[in-house]
Amino acid sequence: MRPMTSKTIFRIYSMTKPIFSVAAMMLVEEGRLKLDDPISSYIPDFAYMAVGIGVDPARPARHRITVRNLLHHTSGKIYGISDQGPLGALYGEAGVRSRNISLGKFTASMANLPLRAEPGTAWQYGRSTNVLGGIIEVAAGQTLDRFGRRASFASWACKTPPFIKTTIKPTALPSWGSHCSTSPTPSPCCQAPTEIIGAGYGPLRDEGIAYA
Repeated sequence: MRPMTSKTIFRIYSMTKPIFSVAAMMLVEEGRLKLDDPISSYIPDFAYMAVGIGVDPARPARHRITVRNLLHHTSGKIYGISDQGPLGALYGEAGVRSRNISLGKFTASMANLPLRAEPGTAWQYGRSTNVLGGIIEVAAGQTLDRFGRRASFASWACKTPPFIKTTIKPTALPSWGSHCSTSPTPSPCCQAPTEIIGAGYGPLRDEGIAYA
């Protein structure tokens, strides 16, 4: 068993969500983003959404998704990983689970996928914050990675980039990830996250403590 060091990297899954939610609120404070704006104001592809698939036929959504809906996880967007049924399968077929996809392609794909519920009516832990990343890029006028550094990571002196560009070395991972360190082909948990919120963040041990 390898001892933990100050260079040990931990994957804190989905912790990019609160970090970039803070980034969105900074844009709200600066007047560059409004909570009750429809997200189609920033990405027009989201102007026309459909609700439901499977038992109930898809129908046009009565309300548009707002920035507030994304922050509250009430946009109607699902994850498409553990979701059973035709809607979950549709998200899987669209490739939104892929780590090899740009944020622009991701949001374009999400804009074409139906919602599970009418925006603002039901909480659903899904890809709402991931979509928020695309909104942040438009409102900030810079890449998500760059704005994330200025908005959140710099505030607690984190030196590890929010989105690591290269594969994480197995020796930098804690020993409980033995399936990562012993396999000749690293599993997905060892692969660097793409610039999509929710893929996970890998801070060093001391950075993680500072974040907590």
